[in-house]
Amino acid sequence: MAKYVRIYMSESDYELIERMAKNSGKGISTLAREILLNGLKQELRDTNLLNRLIQKIENLSDSQPQTLPVQQLQSERLEELRNLIFAVYLVARNTLLNSSIPEATKHSLMNFFERHEREVFGGTLYEIFGLKKSE
Repeated sequence: MAKYVRIYMSESDYELIERMAKNSGKGISTLAREILLNGLKQELRDTNLLNRLIQKIENLSDSQPQTLPVQQLQSERLEELRNLIFAVYLVARNTLLNSSIPEATKHSLMNFFERHEREVFGGTLYEIFGLKKSE
């Protein structure tokens, strides 16, 4: 049997959700349920990824044999750290772009991220990984 969830919100928040529901052709309950479940799923994915990243960071010192030259160890650790920072950047970027901020703000952020990615990584993430943008 289904359970009920009550949500109390300000009049202006309710009006915003009501407009969004009307524009999407859905009922308020349906839209609220979808937004809540999508947010929970994204939070679980982000938490799982962050836990794995923390575990990798904690294991950095244990993962390298001590027989390698110091310079090689430093180089490998710098590469691992760069990859971890890149992964954290991806999580933060995607969390922000999947949040419920206005589309104009998302568009501005996407332009900012693309410029930054070209400067730092030599191309956008979509270009680097050969992905298509969802329009």
